[in-house]
Amino acid sequence: MSGSRASKGCQQCRKRKCDEGRPSCNRCIQRGEACYGYRDPQTTYLFKSENERTATLVSRAQTKPRRRASSLSSSSRLRITLSSSSIDDSDLENAAQILDLGTPYPWLKDGSKAREQSVEKRAVDKFFEKFVLFPCNSSSSSGFLEQLPVLFEEVQTEGRVALRWAVRAASFASLNSEQGNKELERKASVCYGKALEALSESLRNKEEAVSDYTLMTVVMLDLFETMFIQASPHSRGAHTEGMAQILRLRGPDQIYSARGWSLYRLAHHRLQRQQLAFDSAPAISQEQEELLSSLTPDTPSNRITHDNFAISKICARARELKAKLLAGDELSDEETMKLVSEMVLLDRTATGWRAGPSWEYRDVRKHDIVGAPEWFPLQIQLHHDAWIAYEWNYHRTGRIILHTHILECLDRLLLSASLASSSYPSPYIPLPLNPPPRFLFTAELTSK
Repeated sequence: MSGSRASKGCQQCRKRKCDEGRPSCNRCIQRGEACYGYRDPQTTYLFKSENERTATLVSRAQTKPRRRASSLSSSSRLRITLSSSSIDDSDLENAAQILDLGTPYPWLKDGSKAREQSVEKRAVDKFFEKFVLFPCNSSSSSGFLEQLPVLFEEVQTEGRVALRWAVRAASFASLNSEQGNKELERKASVCYGKALEALSESLRNKEEAVSDYTLMTVVMLDLFETMFIQASPHSRGAHTEGMAQILRLRGPDQIYSARGWSLYRLAHHRLQRQQLAFDSAPAISQEQEELLSSLTPDTPSNRITHDNFAISKICARARELKAKLLAGDELSDEETMKLVSEMVLLDRTATGWRAGPSWEYRDVRKHDIVGAPEWFPLQIQLHHDAWIAYEWNYHRTGRIILHTHILECLDRLLLSASLASSSYPSPYIPLPLNPPPRFLFTAELTSK
């Protein structure tokens, strides 16, 4: 028996600070965990020891209302544990002798203790070191995967194993892409299968389906497929539809916390990348547009997101018009010229912003860099950090896709019967002395 004052926090937060919200504390709600209630505030003493009979009664009372959940979790864990594996961990440990896993303790003189860590642990650490970018208040970097290490270690709810398997799969896939090892390849495939199996169990629970852990799991699986699965671009992004549904179900309140905003930004970038490039991507939803409209365009990353969202919408219209042109729609020519004008205006808007000195980059030539590999391009851009380079590439990808649609529409127009009957010259014929105004406009765009 202890005479110390008992904690008033809920059972889940008893060892941490609890806001004692009713009926559930906000910390449990934000973490997506069940809040099992509070102790009696009148209780002064807390009995730590129980005799055998009391222990049996208390244990029976605690497990009875949660029997179904426990059995589901146990069955899930059992299936995951017993699922067939095509690789033995001992094979992976043997293969570790020829792998370059880096130095996990560079601050120590003797790093021999690092060999005591498993290959899996060192592969995950290497993945975090390579891909996780934490926000920096003194620069423009808002971070990338910065919530992943915490979510990876913060698995306290039973059955939350999908994220851990997904991180392991991505870690082995990343290591395999660098070093090309068959054991790593097989291990990545096994972990990916286990992640999918565990994720299917999590999605059966409505609350767990929209949790931070589930959203991060789907993002990690999408990253894994990008790194590991050699498939056509149209078959990639199989998890994008899942990300779109989870973001929709999480609602507009998801961006009112640091973790929620970070996860939204991360997942929405993956979703928008697919919407920019592929017809098979999830359609732009009203919820997606409404949530984006609530974000200020004053932030550079938000500005790029707004621009690329507008590009996605206008490119979708371009794909519809191209289908009309192929079908021989006589009214589509004028509509296409109008759309091309909108595209050009949007492109000028997208390139007309500058985000200050922190977003500037420096152009250097390859031969000015000492020891530059042969595969470097002749011109190289140096950025302040990886996140700024990532955002710039994201911005340019949108513009390249927009230019592609402009040229495709114009090329189809110039070959259409309506333009041919008006004696419009081909873009490959030299410019006439007195060209029509519309041809000048078309030739200017096709030359860019």
